[in-house]
Amino acid sequence: MKIVLVEERSGQPQPEREFIFEVVKVGRDGLECHLVFDQSEWPMVSRRHAEFRLQDGRCLLVDTNSKFGTFLDGQRVVSPSEVRVGAHVQFGAGGPVVRVVGIEQSPPPIAALHERETEHDVPVTPAPRRDNIPEPVIPSPPIANRELRPSGAERAEAFPLPSLELTETESGRTRRIPLNKEVIRIGRDPDLDVVIDAAAAVVSRQHAEVRRQGGQWVVVDQGSFNGTLINDFRITQPTPVFDGDRIQLGMGGPLLRLLDQSRPAPAGGKPPGQPAGVVAPIPTGPFPQLREMAGPRPKTIVVPAGLSRTPDPPTESMSTARESRANKRCVIRKSSRLARLCYRRIRSAA
Repeated sequence: MKIVLVEERSGQPQPEREFIFEVVKVGRDGLECHLVFDQSEWPMVSRRHAEFRLQDGRCLLVDTNSKFGTFLDGQRVVSPSEVRVGAHVQFGAGGPVVRVVGIEQSPPPIAALHERETEHDVPVTPAPRRDNIPEPVIPSPPIANRELRPSGAERAEAFPLPSLELTETESGRTRRIPLNKEVIRIGRDPDLDVVIDAAAAVVSRQHAEVRRQGGQWVVVDQGSFNGTLINDFRITQPTPVFDGDRIQLGMGGPLLRLLDQSRPAPAGGKPPGQPAGVVAPIPTGPFPQLREMAGPRPKTIVVPAGLSRTPDPPTESMSTARESRANKRCVIRKSSRLARLCYRRIRSAA
């Protein structure tokens, strides 16, 4: 089968691409698929998404259990569907769109041609060779599947679709949220992408965002009251996260874990979640928010467990000060009496 496809981006057709196979495979797996899409650009495309097959003289489109579905002229493909020239095929909701430009049946295989009988005509005498002229080197034909891949596609190992694994604190249930958008908003607001149960009081209505920036995932706190933690450290500005990093919405709040095998933690770097100048430890004590708002204090009082947080005034030192002042007053009074007595004696002696 020979099929000609044109990818359309923002309504603009791209160069035509021709495939000559009995089955044309589409997906992210660069080792098995003929039409390959990059994972970072099209995360909604599965590793083995769909196939174009020739059956009974017709070209059929078959979805190979893709996660986000295959659509033919806007209708989701649930069974093998015939494809005609001019049809539009989309791989995943919001995924790449290709238009079918031409469909032809393949010519008879070369083996069948060799089996046919040939007529023996008059033998042709070969032309004499000239020793001074070297024989031309005929390059080997390129491999078909490499030639027909989109430009810029890398033969890299395909990974599962990145996602967030959410563990709810109340019920302990877990669920996965695919990272199929540039910005994933998290909070208690029902209009957000990841809606947290309203019973989770530590979570703000618009708590945090997970964004794709520069080819990596970045967590941004949206001014939440209880803060956002990465690997038990509270962040104060946009912070990158990697595969396996823990994202917690407030101290003791719901826990999310990033699952993206294509972006492992950098080797030899700082532990994820505590880059220099970005994160700060959560303050300890009964009122961490008030202590953080109060800012640094010139003196810290350590109170043992079981005692009041406000230390009692130093009664012993105060009583000592009062006694000292009373002694001074007593000395002054005695001095005054002695002075008056001496003055009287001098006058009487005169």
